[in-house]
Amino acid sequence: MNNLKATKMKKIQKDKLKIEVYENGDEMGKAAAISVAGLLQKAISQKGFANLILATGASQFSFLGHLQIQKIDWDKITVFHLDEYRGMPVTHPASFRKYLKERILDKVQPKKIYYLEGDATDVEAAVANMKRC
Repeated sequence: MNNLKATKMKKIQKDKLKIEVYENGDEMGKAAAISVAGLLQKAISQKGFANLILATGASQFSFLGHLQIQKIDWDKITVFHLDEYRGMPVTHPASFRKYLKERILDKVQPKKIYYLEGDATDVEAAVANMKRC
């Protein structure tokens, strides 16, 4: 794991809900990446592998940037793509597959990646195939 720490401004707890407040989105993304990297490494040390589901959107930019610089055994991680637009080819600028490939997955090269193929001719069959993973 990377030794960098995110600068936390405030920590609040309401009942069982724990809230951490950061100076900005980049610090929050860094903290999330450090936390996820720790959880992935823990799973790998206990089971020999880990599974990870990745989401997309502007809220993920900082997180994904910081995640890829963490010390993670990517060759022991299977990644699942969370969602995709129906009918969307991977070549379209708004494709979530394209987003994940360009922002992180082509750089870290996990053991296996399961992409949702929004442009599959039979989307239901493609989803059913994903359920067998």
